[in-house]
Amino acid sequence: MASTAFNGRCSASNPPSSKAPNLHAGPWRVVSLAAITVAAVSFAASTAMAQRSYAPTSTVYRVPVGKAPVLGPSGALVTIVVFADFQCPFCARALTTTIPALMKKHPKEIRLVFRHMPLAFHRFAQDAAEAAAEAHRQKKFWTYAALLWQNRRNLTTATLRTLALQAHLKAKAFAAAMQRHSMRSAVASDVQFGHTLGVRGTPTFFFNGVKIVGAGRLARFEAVYQAQAKRARAALKRRGITRKNLYSELIKHGVTRPTRSRIVSIHRRPPGRRWAPKGSSSRIVVDDRPILGNPRAPITVLWFTSLRCYAFYSNLQRWIDATRAYDGLVRLVFKHLPGTRRPIELPLARLAVEAYREGRFWTFATLASAARPYTIRSALAVARDAGLVPARAQAALHASITMKVVQEDAREAYRLGLTNRSCSYLVFPAVGGHTDAIRGYTYTTAIRKRISAALDRLRSVGKTQPPP
Repeated sequence: MASTAFNGRCSASNPPSSKAPNLHAGPWRVVSLAAITVAAVSFAASTAMAQRSYAPTSTVYRVPVGKAPVLGPSGALVTIVVFADFQCPFCARALTTTIPALMKKHPKEIRLVFRHMPLAFHRFAQDAAEAAAEAHRQKKFWTYAALLWQNRRNLTTATLRTLALQAHLKAKAFAAAMQRHSMRSAVASDVQFGHTLGVRGTPTFFFNGVKIVGAGRLARFEAVYQAQAKRARAALKRRGITRKNLYSELIKHGVTRPTRSRIVSIHRRPPGRRWAPKGSSSRIVVDDRPILGNPRAPITVLWFTSLRCYAFYSNLQRWIDATRAYDGLVRLVFKHLPGTRRPIELPLARLAVEAYREGRFWTFATLASAARPYTIRSALAVARDAGLVPARAQAALHASITMKVVQEDAREAYRLGLTNRSCSYLVFPAVGGHTDAIRGYTYTTAIRKRISAALDRLRSVGKTQPPP
């Protein structure tokens, strides 16, 4: 894990805002070589997808308050649960400007609940989340959160400690919690729950269980509030429902995971080249996979590779820089493609799946590709260094869910015809259904030229901006 133009969800392609917010001023297996498929989706389909993901859905999710930080009365008409990242500029904007303004406009009718969703792209987000969780344990979450928003560009360990003193936290308890990472499990629990609910970017809100993604304008949130307040008032007329149990009744029959996955259709030219897969089209599932860049970008790069592969290690930073340089128009989706050359590759892929589930994929991927472990013991050491929960990492090596994800990606790669381990494949389904293709091993000038050509085709039909 979005205003009217796509600038309201936090991602590597969106630079932070320069304005310092103030809460009180207003409250991302296995082959020996990489295989890549790039898909430029038609702009109209991409725009429609973006609108569906940004606009409030009719689905009600069961999102309990639990022991999360709460701001506002327990009997509020509308309960807003937000998944946020303390380094995300859009979270800062929403939670220091828009939501406080909405709460001020409707006093005693809105309750705000905070849940953690630190993004792997943000270097200090995990530590900041753990620090905030400790502040919550000391019952000073909102005071400390305000200071984190104000200093989101410089959330180093030293800064976190300084802010703890300013928030009058118990210094020794705070230092011990940060040193021992005692709040890591609490943060990981929020992240795992968010992923179950389909949270892929920040901020993501749930208004009485109805999801809305991104830091929209006040008028947009006002419209969502009015609809949910009306629903709440209607529920209060039913027997046995009071303000005290209103929210639990509103979400009682809600779902706990998305009802359908987001699909990207890739249309190819008729088969004729040796590498082209059979069939006129394929459907690529990009949900529940690590993503670099704008999650709704019109150009999608599918990277089938192994963390143990040197090509991954040598190209990761290039792709990070590329997704930023293309200003929200290109996203990179990581896919596993199992191989048998190195026995460690399958366990490493399963650990990567667990890392994604804990919100630490890109940290784990970077460390694993650099360390290039040969044994399960060394792979578990990398997982520990990346911040994975040791017991969960050990269990992931045998869990059916991690194997299922790896197998799904491998089957998808073979269905796409990605069987030649000495080549990478890039396909650009252009506007109008035409496709260009190129073989490449690394992120090279040729690849950049193909991406630029796809962008030119978008511009030729007047689609020069990322979807809103």
